[in-house]
Formats: sequence, structure tokens, C-alpha cells
Amino acid sequence: MIIGKPLFSVEQIQTRVTELGNSISSDYEGKEVLAIGILKGAFMFYSDLVRAIGQRLTTDFIIASSYKDTESTGKVNVLYDVTEKIGSLIYALQNGFGWMKLQLQAIFQK
Repeated sequence: MIIGKPLFSVEQIQTRVTELGNSISSDYEGKEVLAIGILKGAFMFYSDLVRAIGQRLTTDFIIASSYKDTESTGKVNVLYDVTEKIGSLIYALQNGFGWMKLQLQAIFQK
């Protein structure tokens, strides 16, 4: 169910995703790229973007939560962690960017 007026049209979103994919492909041509999708919120955007990247890449996922009921606990609980080797260039994609930096720091500290 959609409530209110959409901020962007489907065409605008598709165009921007294609631009992002082209930019990533160009910027990291020939480099090993690991794309990490933060589930569940990012899966649609993530799948569109990795298809728009015109080079080989490895994909993986994280499932994490910082909420109990409707309140944030302030602590990220990782329910499913990355299984791919970390060391490549990483793109982590999620539906909100609030805790992504902290999550990536936690991955690198392992």
C-alpha cells in the first residue's frame, strides 16, 4: 500500500540505479568488489544495483537488527554475518544508513 505521493518516479529510480552501477563499474574496473546487502530492507535496491554493475563481483548479505519491538536498543545484533572473505572493496547497501558505518567497523575488527 502506498500512502501519499511518491518522491521519485520508477523511471527516475531506474535511471539513477543505472548511473550508480556505471559509476561503480568505471571507478573499480579490474578490482575485486564485494557487494554486501543488508537484509531485509535493501534487497530490492541491492538486486537492481548489482545487476547494473557491469563487472564481476562477489555478493553477500548481513541480517542485523537494532530494534526490539518498535524501539531501538542502540546495539546492533548481527543475526547472519558475511561469509565471504573480507579484503575486497566493499559496498554495503541497506535501506537506512544509520548504523552501516558501525557495522562495517565491527566486521573489520574481527
